[in-house]
Amino acid sequence: MVHYPPQKEESQFPLVCGAHTDYGIVTLLYQDDVGGLEVRNISGEWVSVEPIEGSFVVNIGDMMNMWSNGRYRSTAHRVRITTVDRYSMPFFCEPNPYTIIECLEHCHSPEDPPKHPPVRAVDWLLKRFHETYAHRRAKM
Repeated sequence: MVHYPPQKEESQFPLVCGAHTDYGIVTLLYQDDVGGLEVRNISGEWVSVEPIEGSFVVNIGDMMNMWSNGRYRSTAHRVRITTVDRYSMPFFCEPNPYTIIECLEHCHSPEDPPKHPPVRAVDWLLKRFHETYAHRRAKM
């Protein structure tokens, strides 16, 4: 469970979680009635996800993108501040750490070769964690 405390509307930092894609296969996100989640659509515009209490948002992750050779794209998303408490309950679906993530046979062809080299799931996750949190290590 992730808690986003309330913020002042005029905050100089309008995002509590910057733009990113999830690292794994898919993410199931249980919705409350507060909102704040935005996704980037195919045109590159940020669109608010209407909160429907009790529903789930399903985000495609990087590993599904790699398996499908981009047929199913990772969902870029971010979280804006809210003036009330917001709780988020994500479930990150990821494979066994030693699973090789590579383009599935039926998702590539000579005209459309694999876009990503094969990688172990654990190596991909560690790479993404390192990239995501590099700014924190620099401040230590």
